[in-house]
Amino acid sequence: MIFSKLVSRLALASRIALFGTAAICLAWSAHVVTQRLVQFSSSAAALLVGVPLLVAAFAAYVALRFDDNSVRRIVREMFFLGVSLLAVETLVAYWAPDRADSQLTRAMFAHRLGLPFDTRTKSQVVAALQSKGTDVLPGISREWPRLSGVRQQLPENFFPLSHASNTQIVECNEGGEYVLFATDEFGLNNPRGLLLSKRIDAAVLGSSFALGHCVPPDKSFVAVLRSSFPRIANFGMAGSGVLSSLATFREYVEPLKPPVVIWIVNALMVDTHEEFADPILSQYMRPTYSQHLATRQELIDRTWRELAVSAQFEFDRKSKVVSNRADSNRFDGIPYLYNLRHRMKVDRFPIAQRHAPDLAPFLACLDLAKQTVERWGGTFVVVIEPLYAEAVAGELDEALRHDHLATAIERSGISVIDAVDAIRPISDRQGLYTLRSDNHLNAKGTAIVGAFVTAQLKTLVHRHSADSASEDR
Repeated sequence: MIFSKLVSRLALASRIALFGTAAICLAWSAHVVTQRLVQFSSSAAALLVGVPLLVAAFAAYVALRFDDNSVRRIVREMFFLGVSLLAVETLVAYWAPDRADSQLTRAMFAHRLGLPFDTRTKSQVVAALQSKGTDVLPGISREWPRLSGVRQQLPENFFPLSHASNTQIVECNEGGEYVLFATDEFGLNNPRGLLLSKRIDAAVLGSSFALGHCVPPDKSFVAVLRSSFPRIANFGMAGSGVLSSLATFREYVEPLKPPVVIWIVNALMVDTHEEFADPILSQYMRPTYSQHLATRQELIDRTWRELAVSAQFEFDRKSKVVSNRADSNRFDGIPYLYNLRHRMKVDRFPIAQRHAPDLAPFLACLDLAKQTVERWGGTFVVVIEPLYAEAVAGELDEALRHDHLATAIERSGISVIDAVDAIRPISDRQGLYTLRSDNHLNAKGTAIVGAFVTAQLKTLVHRHSADSASEDR
């Protein structure tokens, strides 16, 4: 009698658990429909709403129609499935949690590949080199002058766009060792004397990929192009958006009037809001505005020699605090299966924007440079950089994909070299990126893209020369 009552109560508890599961699934579907549906693409929304509804229907049907033994068996299996998932989540959180520190994440990838990795911060590397008497500074990002902690220490109405001149720069570490390069007389990544000669074959604008992240200087994108354009000049710098790149063009490239200007862009440059909100950078939309930075290098040198080391130390300190906090809280997400969902990409649905991204400011910057280059008879070319997020992970929003960007730029009358086409035929595209992870292209990937762009560039320059000769006749 007692045993039969216990069995009956277990069956009742199991049915209640199934009804509770159904209610939770229905509540989740209602939440998605009322609060979050507009954020997702139609396929993702159907999955987020449809699957919980199916689970709710199944749970309710089992609770209502199945016999006691079947109900108990199904609930028991669901219970052990839940316990197993929590156990796996706990093990992942203990042994291989997501790292808030990008360096620690890269070190983890390097360890898996059996590669050594220098886990020191950039500040520590700079301090070690300076202790040996090396004139060295940390790499600057063009985002720095927009940060309040840096901006308040800069001279008034001053936005530097280069490093300190004639020094060594500790730039980055994505593959295991820190990459250093020497700056020229204008704080840029060029052989000394090149810009002072005022004779260059081509100019390259852009962000970190243009600068040379994070490959040896002799294997960078510009180094590859240099085999065909020996006097090519690099004006790239980490953290460059489209407006700061336009500012760099105005300050350093326009006075030189090179025959070819190559502007490297990617989907991350489309979001122009922060740069356009800057009171100094926004003035570069006026064709005549300039800070005359090429004649103010002494001020740039003094500014970064006073601020760069302390600013980098503060960035590293804050990063360490965030990393330590994340490490101490890594078990908090276990009930929500955070690590499992993240690794299986269950919660990384393609986001559907309510409106297509506004490309007008982005295209306006490119057009200003194009018109200026054409006035001195030069060739202006935009190169689309292959991002890991699109080329490997496939996580880039459709409106920002390389083909959409290429079409929009070409419609503006600008020549485009879509470098994504260079790596598309390669089956192991992941192997073209440093540590096979979401980093910049490695030396192999850079060589492939550089060779592709060189060939395309030669064709465009030849065509431009032929068109110009035809017009002269």
